[in-house]
Amino acid sequence: MTTINSLSLRAALAAGACLALLSSIGCGDDTSDSPGGNDSGGGGSDTGGNNNGGSSNGGNNNGGSNTGGSDTGGTGGVASGGGGEGGVGGTPSTGGAGGSGGDGGAGGSSSNMPQQLVQMVGTPDWEIVDYHQFSVNIGNQFENFSTIMSGILPPPNHAFHPDLGIGPGDPHAGPYDGELGAGVLTQGYVDKAAFTQAEGLLPNGIFSIWMAVPSAGAPTGSSPDFASGPIIPNAVFPIEVTFDAYQDGVLLDGYSYGFGVPALDDQLDPPFDVDGHSHFPIFDVEVFDGMTTLPGTLETRVGMIDANGEGWNLTMTFEALP
Repeated sequence: MTTINSLSLRAALAAGACLALLSSIGCGDDTSDSPGGNDSGGGGSDTGGNNNGGSSNGGNNNGGSNTGGSDTGGTGGVASGGGGEGGVGGTPSTGGAGGSGGDGGAGGSSSNMPQQLVQMVGTPDWEIVDYHQFSVNIGNQFENFSTIMSGILPPPNHAFHPDLGIGPGDPHAGPYDGELGAGVLTQGYVDKAAFTQAEGLLPNGIFSIWMAVPSAGAPTGSSPDFASGPIIPNAVFPIEVTFDAYQDGVLLDGYSYGFGVPALDDQLDPPFDVDGHSHFPIFDVEVFDGMTTLPGTLETRVGMIDANGEGWNLTMTFEALP
């Protein structure tokens, strides 16, 4: 399994790397212990060997369940992905005793919905939402990575930034917890947790994406989207993002790494003069190439910890089928 995130793509490909480490947002110092090393500076990361790259996490969304008659529709997958809707109960008869409500429809299966577990660390004023996981053709050299990102979060609301990957574009109002889902739907990608080998071997790969947004009660200030509103303030950045990859519960050597998500300030080029982020995405792609065995269970454990030592731990799991 190899993971990449979006920022280092151009640096890695320019260096002729086959598998790139890229971060869609934030390019702080890389903490990878990968065999070839991942040196991150400014907007790029150079990858040597078979290395992990950045990741993405989305919402902590429960699958919905609707009640039909006296029965309840099924609940969606763990933490992420919606379950099928329950059927609608029958209409009571007119006159005399009311007719019996119809049986509720069976809830949709959650066994192949994206599965992610989220654990809060401390009491951060921001959260991760809008998680999605799907197979897509990323290209043998990951050359489609940027196109896929910009297709999900297109201009004018979002724009490429050399230090951020997909960054702020034109000011646009929230809420921001459904933007990724809307992009996934528009592009026709299908959320799921179990993938065939063809869906995970190059030129295909498994994208995982999520958004970070201010929590209820977060500080207010300026952002690229508004003069005053809820923000993740610059004071809590960098947000350090770390990744460890496991196959069938065993840590994969050489796949641990990390990077920092930067503040929106004058240290970026081009710079920002705002108080913080209104929202920011993270994108991750993993491929089955390089796994020790197939089939198997793949798990990525992500930590997102801010400058106050608060944040989130996220575990993403999917199955590589026979």
